[in-house]
Amino acid sequence: MRKEHTSPLQAVLFDMDGTVADTEPLWFEAERSYVSQFNKSWVAEDSMDLVGGSAKTTTLKLSKVTGSGESHDEIFGYLVRYMINAIASGQAELRPGVSELFADLKAMGVPVALVTSSVRPMVEAFLSRLPEGTFDAVVTANDVENHKPDPEPYLRAAQLLGVDPAGCVVLEDSPSGIGSGLAAGARVVAIPCIVPLPAQDGLSRIGSAADLNIPLLEEIAAGSVVDWLDD
Repeated sequence: MRKEHTSPLQAVLFDMDGTVADTEPLWFEAERSYVSQFNKSWVAEDSMDLVGGSAKTTTLKLSKVTGSGESHDEIFGYLVRYMINAIASGQAELRPGVSELFADLKAMGVPVALVTSSVRPMVEAFLSRLPEGTFDAVVTANDVENHKPDPEPYLRAAQLLGVDPAGCVVLEDSPSGIGSGLAAGARVVAIPCIVPLPAQDGLSRIGSAADLNIPLLEEIAAGSVVDWLDD
């Protein structure tokens, strides 16, 4: 049974790829795998340019590079199947400090949600590797009309949890996710994974989820901004 929770921190909303799960290298490999079918070149920098972008941006670039003539659905279906297989085989490890943070939040009765731009089948493959009940709510790409950086995903998560977005702390690793959280009126903590996350007004930045604890999250929820990164 959850403890009753009373503090400025109403909930913590986690992005998945690159924040909770170390899946960004798997996405890179999925893209490289697709391109390799057509004997074309694909390097890490090509994937870096796509981090945090939309699925259609990714498939458009893959189509252009390969000249495959395949549709968005065909290309994206390939990537999703690759990712599901990789995740199901245990290749998507948790990012540093995430497991401990989950345990601390659960012990304190703080609701948590997963808010991701990934599609539900891929998310379900990942959730099947976690203890049941890890998240109190899950919002996937299939659950919203407008994806990050639109505020809808984080507003939807707050609604599902029955909390005020202003009392939520969002953990993100991409510019689009950061924009989504801020637009929703939440406090946002940037945790870099693959791409640099420049400083901006109202944005907290730390090096790892391992640097977070309940008192610090409560300070951020109450309006403090912390920045432990050098640009």
